[in-house]
Amino acid sequence: MDTSVKRNSFEDMNSDDSADEEKEVQEEELPELPEKEALFLKAMRLSMKTLLKSELRNELKGVKQSVTNLKVAVESSSTTNNQRFDKIESENVVLRSKVSQLQRENESLQVELREKNLILCGINDSENESEAQLYKTICELFKKITICVSSDIIIRPDKVYRINKFSPDRIRNVKVKFVTLSDRDTIFRNRDKIRPPITFKPDIPFTIRRDHAILMRKQTELQQEGERCTVDMKSRQLTYNGRIFNVIDGKLNEEAASEEPIAKGTSNPPPAKRARTGRKKTDYFLGQDAQPSIAKPSTSTNPPAATNQTFKGIGNQ
Repeated sequence: MDTSVKRNSFEDMNSDDSADEEKEVQEEELPELPEKEALFLKAMRLSMKTLLKSELRNELKGVKQSVTNLKVAVESSSTTNNQRFDKIESENVVLRSKVSQLQRENESLQVELREKNLILCGINDSENESEAQLYKTICELFKKITICVSSDIIIRPDKVYRINKFSPDRIRNVKVKFVTLSDRDTIFRNRDKIRPPITFKPDIPFTIRRDHAILMRKQTELQQEGERCTVDMKSRQLTYNGRIFNVIDGKLNEEAASEEPIAKGTSNPPPAKRARTGRKKTDYFLGQDAQPSIAKPSTSTNPPAATNQTFKGIGNQ
């Protein structure tokens, strides 16, 4: 009994001594430098991660806010630009209409300025030709015309000159300016007294010549396809099979067909009514160089209306 008690007490003492020794070992190991540095580094890493996360969150918030502000600015600027574009487009439409009106006015002025002029083609040309020689040649030509009309008529041009520079490959045209419109009309009315290669043409502005050429080209194409059409040079309009084409600014545009009923006894619908604009001197400008318009034959019993018209200062051509 006594021996067992002693043995237990001895084991308890040994266990207490071992625990005290472990505590002393731990207390001696804590102050060691490597372990403290590791703990310090670990703590620094944790703090740096926390700090970086917070900074990144703040930066992301700022970036998101900047993107939102940028989107708002882009949308507002896009709305503003669209409004500006709409305004510019509406102004452009107004400006186009004004430009077209100015072009028409300029064209009418050009017509008035050129109405006393004639263009003569096929007169022999030379590089050393002087203005006096050319003027004499034109006067002799006019004398041949006036003699056939009346011996008392003497027509002398106001100014005569060649158009463009001399070229051996072609004969330059001659522009003749008359003093009065009646002198011009007398020569133009009796131009058939002179045989080719000399021909007489009215002095037409470029825009009218361009638009007339477009209409004549279209008319030729339709004729080659076996189609019949009606050409109105005055309104610069071509009509066939209910389709209407207008020449605007040098371009042939098709407009909606007229809704008017087709006249009884005809196969073509009547041309669309257009407001009268410009001068009534289409024949004066075209002369014999214009091709007659082609229309489908009518089965009506009424006689056709007279086509020859006499315009002021022009006479029958």
